[in-house]
Amino acid sequence: MFVEVIVDINHKQVDQLFTYRVPKFLEQQVTVGQRVIIPFGRQTKVGYVIRCVERLDDAQFNDPSKIKSIQALMDYEQVLTNELIELSRWMADTYITTRIGAIESMLPSALKVKYERLIFMNPEHEVQMNLFSDALKDKFNASGHSGFKLSSIPLDSQLFKEIQQLLDEGVLIQESDIAQSLNKKKSLSVQYIEQNIERLKGQKQIECYELIKSRPFDWWTYSDLKSHGFSRSVVKGLVDKQFLEEGYVEVARDPFAHMDVLPTEKKQLNGEQQIVFDRISNDIVESKQQVHLLHGVTGSGKTEVYLNLIEQALSLGKEAIMLVPEISLTPQMVERVKARFQDDVAVLHSALSAGEKYDEWSKINKGIAKVSVGARSSIFAPFKELGIIIMDEEHESTYKQQDHPRYAALDIAIERSKYHDIPIVLGSATPRLETYVRAEHDVYTLNTLTTRANQQATLPDIHLIDLTKEFTVDPQMLFTNPLLNSIKETLQKGEQCVLFLNRRGYSTHITCNECGHVPHCKHCDISLTYHHHSQSLKCHYCNYEEKKSHQCLSCHAQNSMELIGVGTERAAETLGELIPEAKIVRMDNDTTRKKGAHERIFNQFGQGEYNVLIGTQMVAKGLDFPNVTFVGVLNADTQLNLPDFRASEHTFQLLTQVSGRAGRADKAGQVYIQTFNPTHYAIKHVVSKDYLAFYQEEMAYRKMAKYPPYFYMTLIVIEHDDMDVTLQHAHYIYQYIDQQMNKGCYLLGPTPSPVSKVKDKYRYQLLIKYKQQNQMNHILYQIDQQYRSLYQTDRIAVHIYINPDHFM
Repeated sequence: MFVEVIVDINHKQVDQLFTYRVPKFLEQQVTVGQRVIIPFGRQTKVGYVIRCVERLDDAQFNDPSKIKSIQALMDYEQVLTNELIELSRWMADTYITTRIGAIESMLPSALKVKYERLIFMNPEHEVQMNLFSDALKDKFNASGHSGFKLSSIPLDSQLFKEIQQLLDEGVLIQESDIAQSLNKKKSLSVQYIEQNIERLKGQKQIECYELIKSRPFDWWTYSDLKSHGFSRSVVKGLVDKQFLEEGYVEVARDPFAHMDVLPTEKKQLNGEQQIVFDRISNDIVESKQQVHLLHGVTGSGKTEVYLNLIEQALSLGKEAIMLVPEISLTPQMVERVKARFQDDVAVLHSALSAGEKYDEWSKINKGIAKVSVGARSSIFAPFKELGIIIMDEEHESTYKQQDHPRYAALDIAIERSKYHDIPIVLGSATPRLETYVRAEHDVYTLNTLTTRANQQATLPDIHLIDLTKEFTVDPQMLFTNPLLNSIKETLQKGEQCVLFLNRRGYSTHITCNECGHVPHCKHCDISLTYHHHSQSLKCHYCNYEEKKSHQCLSCHAQNSMELIGVGTERAAETLGELIPEAKIVRMDNDTTRKKGAHERIFNQFGQGEYNVLIGTQMVAKGLDFPNVTFVGVLNADTQLNLPDFRASEHTFQLLTQVSGRAGRADKAGQVYIQTFNPTHYAIKHVVSKDYLAFYQEEMAYRKMAKYPPYFYMTLIVIEHDDMDVTLQHAHYIYQYIDQQMNKGCYLLGPTPSPVSKVKDKYRYQLLIKYKQQNQMNHILYQIDQQYRSLYQTDRIAVHIYINPDHFM
């Protein structure tokens, strides 16, 4: 028996299947989707079993006896389903990446292995240590001649070169030590031993023993028994009397064990919701592959439709994936889904520890959990009987992975839906233009919810404040009198406010009022943002940080540095001074770094500890607080002025979403939007709550400029630490594409990227527009092949973004 494996090396040169023999003693245990330990060259590596074959192709293998054998199993269960194995091949072809890169994106990080190269003297070689350098002798002497780690040697040292030469000559040998970062949690537990209960005298011990006896094959943790009212001393007494066996047992970490989630009954759907449910439910029952767009206004009850559809899938013995775009949305969504489906739910998102994420993934892999809730990567949940996939807020750019492999969750969802013959639901109040045009042309099925689910709730009134006419309290502060008065009135009524400003920090930058100097990041072409709490200037691209100086570093003027622009930190501080009765909590990347911070802020705000929530786009989506009746947008233009063709669309989506946080229960909502561009069509259509009017106007501009959805696009970004080298290779790639591409394609560039330097790397970019989805694949593949090799020698990095969501 033989297996074909993908080797755990992320390099194009080994991006292929390798054949290994399966030893007789492992033949009954090896299966597709497992990880195995294999010899690979002079190293030991992990491989993923892609296929099992009984016989080899004689034409391919002249001497089968030379085929190496796998050494051992890394796992005894599948880590990849047959579906995910096939999906990895599709991802590698579609996203111009390696097969192993696609596989690694599917698995929790806890499964990633670490390799340590150990150096030994070759026992089959006559080793003359007197010929070794003193440094190498010292290494062997320090290790007791049992070998040492190669990672302890500097790569550019003479000793490293000496070791490499001795390895080539066979004087030294190397072996790989494979360690997995997975830490399984174990807990001290007890199990039933059959004994004569008459020997027990204490009532508590008798009751405890009877409880454990009711499930004689289960292990019970001390905390389990404590929840039943039995103290540690009672249980320990039973262990000492040999009525119970004690041992450490693997237990799953539950990141939501602290949540006191009470079961809830499903709500009665209204007429519109029922029509949508019936249509999609029918596709679940009939196993029909179809993409449904659920276009519902904010507060229209999309989540309740999702829950009913999940329930329908579970009733048929199937499973469900529900995606949310951001971690900040997960606590509230998890609470709602867990309240309905209890222990059937697993949660997958990046805020969990590696161990927690593995345990949640394992619940799915073992068939314990039937529903997953999570962000982008949870689209790879290893379900075997999927019944439905739901993408909430489908318009969000966070559904696209920006690092290798650069996949789009929607593309993966569609491939999985084809495999299982199931429907996908894309929910949004502000769908992407590409999504809506497909629904308009019957590629997707359009479903609409036009009113709020709560009959007493209506969409909020939206008012514009023209910042070119309305004076602010302070020219720097963006708090106008109409806005402040509305906040005060809301708080006096005992209601809550949400304030939105899509800039974190205290001030966007500082400048010298003598010479105009603006401190910039030493590693990026971007000004530093001032953070008052730490009295420091920070780069939001590379995290470079320096202390704020009172002296200008350019002209050396004293006390000349002036704060320019407003971030959430400064806005919160100023509002507290202007309205002392405001109890303010801030929500942005600075206040939510610690684990559980999102949930803590939500809970405190929901319980009324704070009456004003101010934050970045984290507060714009998914929040559902019945006492929030006022939303204020301090500056609607931050996204509008970005050098990106989607700027208007993103602005419309963001403002519509944040406006939808107001008046979701039985109290009327009000929204005030402050802007310097009150006549811009994206902002005007937010006020009129008219998605279709925005869609039609934006589509006209897209058609004129040959942008999506009329054309596909690929963005190529070239990076190097020398600007001239970067530009030289950008021109070379331009010429290659220009010679190869078909008619009807458009090639723009090379131009400096909007942020032309990040982390000491200069960046140039090219933009390609084309009509057919696969029109450029062969060209992009060749560029990727060439520059993966060049990166090893010249450190030229080429990043290929297929259908990017932004150009920053």
